[in-house]
Amino acid sequence: MSVQIAELILLLAVCLYTDLREQKIKNKFSVPLALLGFLTNLVLPGAGWANSLWGMVLPFAVFFPFFYLRMFRAGDIKAMMAIGAIMGYRFIGNAIFFIFAVGLLVSIFKMILYRNAKERLGNLGRYFLLFFQTLRLAPYEASGAYDKSAHFPFSIAIAAGCLINLAAEYMGFYIFFR
Repeated sequence: MSVQIAELILLLAVCLYTDLREQKIKNKFSVPLALLGFLTNLVLPGAGWANSLWGMVLPFAVFFPFFYLRMFRAGDIKAMMAIGAIMGYRFIGNAIFFIFAVGLLVSIFKMILYRNAKERLGNLGRYFLLFFQTLRLAPYEASGAYDKSAHFPFSIAIAAGCLINLAAEYMGFYIFFR
């Protein structure tokens, strides 16, 4: 498992660096690392290629609706698919919980920092109201609910969530998959 952990740390570091510096997680890093993770699981004894494949499918299935609504960017999803390819579906399945938890905490912190919780939650409420009135999913930013103060590089939540999950699994704590 140490090879996969090294690949994971490399991927998280590169994603954090590029997302913080350029506001983008680039394919030229996440795609080769996903392939490397897939090959690692194919060659080394252990879970195998199916674990990598399902590790890519799970985050895509969970996060695609957020991408469709333009709440997440494609690079975020591809990075999580690469994590799944490297670490397998059990790891990414558990890490998704921590990724969402960290994302929620960062969002709450930003609302406190900018003192705009009432406005942000009102925007979210108007977004859902628009959905129920029209029965159509519109991109979140096109609904008028999005503003720049709500944005943060999601690679922060991805990296922190994965590291928390790594520590939790090391201590024998699993959320969904053992």
